[in-house]
Amino acid sequence: MASKKWKVDMKDIRKLLALVTKGSYSNREIATSLGISHQSVSRQLDRLAKAGVINQGP
Repeated sequence: MASKKWKVDMKDIRKLLALVTKGSYSNREIATSLGISHQSVSRQLDRLAKAGVINQGP
């Protein structure tokens, strides 16, 4: 069973989406506010972009 640090809850994804749509926060700032690693933020943003939920810039 994976530990909490490797999981990102749906609640965290909603918060991540809210912070990303404001557009003025870095991945590290988002990670700090959610209590997860910046790599997790990057992975989730990649997954959301692949799913067509967000448009990730170049």
